[in-house]
Amino acid sequence: MFRSIARKGMAFAVLVLLLLAVLIQLGRSFSPRLTDYRQDFEEMLAERLGMDVAIGHINANWQALSPAVDITNFSVVAEGFKPAIDAKHISMQLDILRSLTSGKTRWRQVLVEDVTLKFDQTASGRWTLRGSPDALKPIDDVEDDAPAIDNPIDALLYSRGAQIELNEVTLQLAYH
Repeated sequence: MFRSIARKGMAFAVLVLLLLAVLIQLGRSFSPRLTDYRQDFEEMLAERLGMDVAIGHINANWQALSPAVDITNFSVVAEGFKPAIDAKHISMQLDILRSLTSGKTRWRQVLVEDVTLKFDQTASGRWTLRGSPDALKPIDDVEDDAPAIDNPIDALLYSRGAQIELNEVTLQLAYH
């Protein structure tokens, strides 16, 4: 009985290692092609935020178990407003093991350089990105998953285990 359990455990471990090897090889093969999907990423983020998103350049590389994404000239803009987010450089390193075990994207390290963040406080006291569609809605009409926060500083510090480094940050807060 012990041998049977040991064999099944060994088979499972080998299967996990093979799947991980396939995942790594696929990532290494396709990461150089990430640039081809820049517009798709812009559209996905724009749909989620309800604001226009622009990415100047996106690049990916993969070393060992650490895929990384580099983005230059990233901005989020609402129509009729100046950018609510304007970052010259963003570098993110994915934590594969935590992502696989949680079933959600988990970043190991995030570096944001030369960034301006603009937040507006609504009449109800909620903070939103400047020009966000949810900033114009009454609090009762805002969905639970809407991109609004109680305190913009907390949003910068809340990392879910990632190491976040912010260099040259300008934070603009408007109280209404």
